[in-house]
Amino acid sequence: KVVSVSEDALWGGVVEVEDANGVTWRYCGVAAPAVKAGQRDSRRRAGHCGSIPAETSGDAHIHLECVKDGAYLDPEGLM
Repeated sequence: KVVSVSEDALWGGVVEVEDANGVTWRYCGVAAPAVKAGQRDSRRRAGHCGSIPAETSGDAHIHLECVKDGAYLDPEGLM
């Protein structure tokens, strides 16, 4: 489920999605978000790869975070 879609001064476009296990997947650097809070369609693309103002790299990329119960998890281990 899409929990929130927002714009952050440091992270750019941020899309937060909660999965069936209660893990929140936070996609930062999303340009032109294609989802809205409350959507449950898992086949939909979140948006386009954009920039992250807080990072020095000018290359377009997505910063991914996974959080459960306030603790950060390793996204690679969950994929």
